[in-house]
Amino acid sequence: MASNIVSDTIDGTYPVAGIDNDTQGFRDNFTIIKAGLAVANTEITDLQANTAKTNVTTSYNNNTIENVNVKAGQRESIETNVVGETNLTLSFNSGHYFRLTNVNNPVTINFDDWPETSNYAEMVVHFNGNGSGTQAVTFASPGSTNIYVDNGGAWTNRSINVPASADQSIKVRAWTHNNGDDVYIEYQGQFVTTV
Repeated sequence: MASNIVSDTIDGTYPVAGIDNDTQGFRDNFTIIKAGLAVANTEITDLQANTAKTNVTTSYNNNTIENVNVKAGQRESIETNVVGETNLTLSFNSGHYFRLTNVNNPVTINFDDWPETSNYAEMVVHFNGNGSGTQAVTFASPGSTNIYVDNGGAWTNRSINVPASADQSIKVRAWTHNNGDDVYIEYQGQFVTTV
């Protein structure tokens, strides 16, 4: 966007050397400069508040980024939780990849804070037990009309069993396209330590 600072009305030839110059010319130029500085202050303040920074975390406030080419370095943060409670809420606002460790009792995992309708969003959950026995993990989403699971043999309704061993882990992926009214959950496999 172009700047609104007006500088072309400043009389750059004033004052004229060698003659007695009227002070009105000084006042006119200073008035224009003062107005320009006020506009610059507003524009710079807006830039400081509303542009991406390379030295701090930047929120795009749900604005769209289009036609971007990401070459390298793109990554997603991991939210790690030690699961001790029987209910755990995973918020889309906190991250998209969740590493859950020490699942030692049956637990219900709630997916929450999905973005508004007409946005696709997904969360991945990777979890393992703590050696105390196989535990059932049940998936829910507050306010969801429907929760769908893939048609594989790993499911019992909306529950899946976490292996007892901490060396074995399960990965599932959940997604929605309508603010969590419909949540789809896919079992992506059981993984073991390479021997």
